[in-house]
Amino acid sequence: MTLPLWGDYILGLMKRLPTFFSILALGGLLLGCGGDDDEPALGTTVYVDAKAAAGGDGSEQHPLRTVREALELKRSFDTIIIASGGYAVPASWSFASALTVTGANDSVTTLTAETADERIEWTASAPLSLSSLSFAAPFSFSDGELTLQSITVSGVTGPALKLTDATTTAKTLSVSAVTEIDGEVGTGDGVDVTGGSIDWDGGSVSATPDRALVLRTTTATLESLNLTSTDRAPLTVSAKATVTANSITIDKSRIAVFVDDASLVLSNATISNASTAGLLASADSKTTLTDSTLSDCPEGHVSVIAQGSSLTLERNKLLSAANNSCVSVAQTDGEVIIRDNVVNGCAGGGINLSALDGAVVEGNTIKNITPDPIFKEIADGISLLDASATVSKNTVSDTDGNAIALIRGYGTIEGNIIGPLESVGISVIEKAPQRALVKGNTIVKARAAGVLVLLAEADVENNNISETRFVSAEGLGDGIAFGQGADVKVTDNNVFDNATNGIVFLDGATGQISDNKLTENLLYGIREFCTGPTNTVTVGENMISGNGAGPTNLCSQ
Repeated sequence: MTLPLWGDYILGLMKRLPTFFSILALGGLLLGCGGDDDEPALGTTVYVDAKAAAGGDGSEQHPLRTVREALELKRSFDTIIIASGGYAVPASWSFASALTVTGANDSVTTLTAETADERIEWTASAPLSLSSLSFAAPFSFSDGELTLQSITVSGVTGPALKLTDATTTAKTLSVSAVTEIDGEVGTGDGVDVTGGSIDWDGGSVSATPDRALVLRTTTATLESLNLTSTDRAPLTVSAKATVTANSITIDKSRIAVFVDDASLVLSNATISNASTAGLLASADSKTTLTDSTLSDCPEGHVSVIAQGSSLTLERNKLLSAANNSCVSVAQTDGEVIIRDNVVNGCAGGGINLSALDGAVVEGNTIKNITPDPIFKEIADGISLLDASATVSKNTVSDTDGNAIALIRGYGTIEGNIIGPLESVGISVIEKAPQRALVKGNTIVKARAAGVLVLLAEADVENNNISETRFVSAEGLGDGIAFGQGADVKVTDNNVFDNATNGIVFLDGATGQISDNKLTENLLYGIREFCTGPTNTVTVGENMISGNGAGPTNLCSQ
């Protein structure tokens, strides 16, 4: 076949098989032509290494030298891997597509701003993930989705990490060595979150002059964090934030946790050595503290004050407050529930409630309550001052003051186990808006009286009271004592083996005594003192036997 005929043949074949030859051409295989295997294809990962040669293309073999070069690449990519060393990054940058920026494995990659002492401020309209990086400049992120994994921020001015209106997920995030802006007090926060949300698992904030972690108008879930600061509260929750926190550790602070106009659920926390308060909650706060240990906070562990505040304390250990009560709640119309806690070693009171209504104090163990350093007479296990509550199923012992004291307070005091102690078991003092009900309590080895009612109204029924002790300088030593204008109904009580009388009523009392069992008391089963205003107490049928001086000693009947 001659050459022109061979050309015609080839041309005809191509007309009949265009697809076949097009594929061959695109593959570079026509007539044996191939690509250059020495040049790797550029993928979706860009590499940066400050020690690389200039003129790199971002491949692993030829890294770029700066982070800015990587960010300014025109081709698409989704990951930047930065080798060990220090790198200056743009102080302001907006990410338009999803990106992961990570330090190389087994290295320390430190980022600073391109201008010294400048804050790094990034935004993103697509997810941004940062991992295995150390920031030596304060870092801010806003208006996007951020993931932080194994990130440290250290040696910077505060706030060290600032998140605004971002959706943040953090794991193993650590912030430390924060300083205030020169001349600007209160600027040394560790992590500042405003708006958006944060889910933070594992890490710490330490050596901050102000707040370790402040949460405002955000939704937060916190897990296994260690927070410390030298001035304001390490954990501050405010401005409508909603926070759930588990396994938080805070040591050596002024106020460990502060809640203001926000909601906090805190569980399994360990809080110690807070000089002002372990937890302080202010107006319109909703605080729940469960399964936590608070210890050695000299001015008290939990303090709640101001209207609109609610508090739930359940299954906590509140140990050692040298100068104040362990729990103090005052002047709120919010719900107060204090249940199944151990309260031990407090000065001036175990649980003090004042100027509130409808609290529940149930199932707590309260012991070793010593006097307030200034007001020595204040050392009660549970006290209601101008307050009402249901106080039930508590165990109260070894208090220098009353086990349970109501001062212009009222409610139901039921099913408590009291004693031994160094003062009255249950005292009801001064008239309240309603009668108090003291029912079904067991009181052993109280001092002066098992139940004492003065200038108040109460129903005392179905209690077991025994071994009340007499102190000559104080008098009494009775199972139940009332007077000085008190109006008391005493019914169905079992009062026995007390140091003086089973029941005694003093000048100016009114009420009735009936259906009680009064046995083996040292003096009388029932005794009346008639040295002042006339008593108008009705003594009905009672079972009285074995009392040392006789069944009764009545002068007005």
